[in-house]
Amino acid sequence: MSTLFARTRERERERKKALNNHKKKEDTQPLFLFERVVMSSSAKTTEHRRMMRRRRLSSSTSRDEDECERREKLVEKRKEATIRKQIERVRRQKKHHHRQRQQATTSPTRSPSERRRAHEESALFSSRSVYFFARVVFVVGVLLLAFFSLKEFETRRRRQRSSLLVFTRERLRASSERNYLSVAGEVFDVSGGNGNLFYGEGKEYNFFVGTDQTKGFLTGKREESNVDVETLTNGEVLEIEKWVRFYRRGGSKGAYRKRGVLGDGWFYDERGEKTARAIRFWERVEEAKEEAKREEEEEESNATPLCRAAWTEERGGTVWCDPGEDATVTYPRLNAKNGLCECHEDQGYSDLRKLYENCDARSTRCFTG
Repeated sequence: MSTLFARTRERERERKKALNNHKKKEDTQPLFLFERVVMSSSAKTTEHRRMMRRRRLSSSTSRDEDECERREKLVEKRKEATIRKQIERVRRQKKHHHRQRQQATTSPTRSPSERRRAHEESALFSSRSVYFFARVVFVVGVLLLAFFSLKEFETRRRRQRSSLLVFTRERLRASSERNYLSVAGEVFDVSGGNGNLFYGEGKEYNFFVGTDQTKGFLTGKREESNVDVETLTNGEVLEIEKWVRFYRRGGSKGAYRKRGVLGDGWFYDERGEKTARAIRFWERVEEAKEEAKREEEEEESNATPLCRAAWTEERGGTVWCDPGEDATVTYPRLNAKNGLCECHEDQGYSDLRKLYENCDARSTRCFTG
C-alpha cells in the first residue's frame, strides 16, 4: 500500500511540474480575463479531484494496484484532453476577437450622405424586385387563364360535336314536332323564338323546312335538286355562306340551334364527315372573300376624286376641280346617286353625272348659288 502511495505522489509531482511549465509558456502570451478564469477553475477542479482520489485510495485497501494505476491513467488522459480543448477554445476566441478588431479599424467609415444613398439604392432595388415579381405573376396568371379558357372552349366544342346528330333525308322530312331545315348540309332547328311565324305550316318560308334547300336560298323558291358547287359564282357562294352564318349564330334573336348534319352523301357522308364537295365549297368561300376584298381595294384606288367647295355671301356656293398630279384638267359633275361633286377627266355628262346649272361643260369651276 505504501508503494502505491509513493507512486501516486511521484505522479502528482510530475504532473505539477508539467502544469507549471505549461503555465509559464502560456503566461508569455496575453490572455483574456475569461481565459484566466478557465485556467483557475480547471486548477481548482484538479486539486479537488486529487484530494478525493487520495481519500478513495486510503479507504479502499482491498483494490488491486494495477486496477488503480489503470484508472489513474484514464483519469489523467481525460483531464489532459479537457485542458487541451479549453485552451484551443480560448485561442479560437482570441483569434475571432482579433479579426473583429482588425475589421473595425480597417473598414472605412461612411458619411451620412453615403449611408443615405446606400439606403435609397437598397430601397430602389427592393422596389424593382417587387415590381418584377408582380409582372411575372401577372404574365403567368394571364397565360394560365388563357390556357384554361382555351381548354374549356375545346371541351365545350367537343361536347357540342358529340351531341350533333347525322340526319337522313327521311328523318329530316318526318320531323313534325320541330321545324328543321338544311343549308350546305348543316341541319338547324328554327322552331325557337318566332321561328314558327316564318317557318310554320302555311307560312312564307315553310318550303325551306324538311329538305336541303341550299339552292332555294339563291332562287327564293323550293328546289328539289342539289347545288353544284363548281357552277356557282362568287356572289352565290357568299350568299349561301351568309345564310349559314346567320343560322349558326341563332338567327336575329339567337333562338335557332344547330342540331346536326345531313348525311345524304352530298356535303356530309353517313358518318357525319365532310365530303370532297363540302371541302371544295368552303374553299370557294375563302376564294370569293379574297376576290371581293381585292375588288373593293381596286374600287377605292380608282375612286373618282371629289371637288373642292367654298361658300361666300356674295356668290354663294362654288365648286371647282384642281389639276391632278400630272397636270390633268378635270371638270366638276354632280353625282345623282349620292349628291356629291366629283371631278372627271372627260367633259361628258348624263343623268347619273349631271352638269351644274349655268355652268359650261368645259369649265373647271361652277357656281351652285
